[in-house]
Amino acid sequence: TSRTAILLMADLPRLKIFLSSPGDVAEERALAEIVFRRLADEMADTAHLSLVIWEHEPLFAHTGFQQQIERPSQCDLVVVIIWSRLGTRLPSDFAPAEDAAAPTGTEFEVNDALASRKVSGKPDLLIYRKIPGPQIGLGSDDFAERTDQYHRLDQFCKDTFYDANGAVVVAHSTFADRHDFERRLAEHVRGWLDRVT
Repeated sequence: TSRTAILLMADLPRLKIFLSSPGDVAEERALAEIVFRRLADEMADTAHLSLVIWEHEPLFAHTGFQQQIERPSQCDLVVVIIWSRLGTRLPSDFAPAEDAAAPTGTEFEVNDALASRKVSGKPDLLIYRKIPGPQIGLGSDDFAERTDQYHRLDQFCKDTFYDANGAVVVAHSTFADRHDFERRLAEHVRGWLDRVT
């Protein structure tokens, strides 16, 4: 009966996926949502997937964006997509120390997920970096800003993904184009779902 079906659905594990990225990978971000929704339909009898995607949240004017978005540490899987920029800095109250600069949203979300993983064993984290870097014309109006963003992203990746000897301590994947990204993401998230359900 429909009542039995509703009760069975209520017993399914509820899994939350957080999508993190700066604004330069809008195409991949849209693809990721398509992949998540497709997998949610495929897994409908096994698990209930909910997505944390800030564009779909009602973000009110009384405070900033990050303060209203659910933290990655409160989710089961965090998917991070990066390419050429780290994004916009958060307000100063997000700074890790009084004399330190506040992180960008992407830095905060990656660090929040990694710190929580060490303490509680979750969330799982999948990181995708698009290569090669963007082509920036020397005469472009935003050359300095885009170059600075790319250098900051590159340094963040070096500091976060590798130890002092260059050994990988945070696994991550690279991709070359949208088709490569979509295929990898679907394989990886499907594998993760098979493991946790």
